[in-house]
This record gives sequence, structure tokens and C-alpha cells, in this order.
Amino acid sequence: MKIYLKPIGNEYKIHVVENIKTWKTALEERVKKMNEGRIKNSLGKYVNTMENQEELALKTAYHNQDLEILYPHTISEDEAKKRCEELSISYTKKNIRPMILYGTLCPITFVVAPFIPVLNWGVALYFGYKFYSKYKGIRGYKRILNSKFIKESLENIIKAF
Repeated sequence: MKIYLKPIGNEYKIHVVENIKTWKTALEERVKKMNEGRIKNSLGKYVNTMENQEELALKTAYHNQDLEILYPHTISEDEAKKRCEELSISYTKKNIRPMILYGTLCPITFVVAPFIPVLNWGVALYFGYKFYSKYKGIRGYKRILNSKFIKESLENIIKAF
């Protein structure tokens, strides 16, 4: 599986061409098939908050064993590893507190759901999904850092998008 380290201005982002099928993609397909109405609008907003593109790329990295990180030929391999490590550290710092919060709220809302009608089991499952997404993202970066880095021309990386 190929993951691209894509330069965007002074920063770098990771990008995956082929993504795995997740709950979000399955729910998006289901929402597309629904008729227009209040349920479709509210469910569509709910699905859009499930994960962003970076988390989807990290989930894909988490599920694959043989990863190849393709980086532009303008930087060295050490610099590419350093950039990935910086991305990993910033992602972990940004998402460790929400992950702990979702991990705490999931069992609490699951237990309290029968007694408080506003907190149903759907909310508990949503918190569980968010916790698991954050966990897979952090572990996905660990897999990326342990994979092999391959130098690729910048034109080929841009063509992949």
C-alpha cells in the first residue's frame, strides 16, 4: 500500500489513494440513497462529523501491514522521516485528550442511556466510534513511522491526486 507525503506550502500532509471501507463510507452511501427530508439532513450532519480525511488515511495505514511512504525527491529520507514524526507528534497532542474523553463518555452514556431518554445508545456508540477512530489514528502513525520510505519524483506524487 502506498501513502504519499504531499507538500502543501511549507507543510506536509499524508494522503492515501485507496481507502478502506469504514462505517462512515457505508453510512454516507446509505444517506445518499435516502429520500429528502429531516432524517436525511440530521443523519448527514451526524455522518460528516465522524472522521476527517487525515483520520481516514491513518485508519487505512493502521489496517495494512506492508506500507510504502512515497516522498518528494526534493527532500532527503531523514527529512521525510522527521516530517512524519512531527505530524505524528502534533496529531497525538491534538487527539489524546478527545480520545480519553470519548473513552470515558462511551461507557458512562451506555449505562445512563436507559434512565435519561436524551442519551440513547446511539450516542454511546458514537462516542465509542470516535474513541476507536482516534486510537487507530495514533497507531496508524506508529505504523507509518516503522514502514519503508521511498523517494519519488514530485510529478508522480501530484499525478496520484
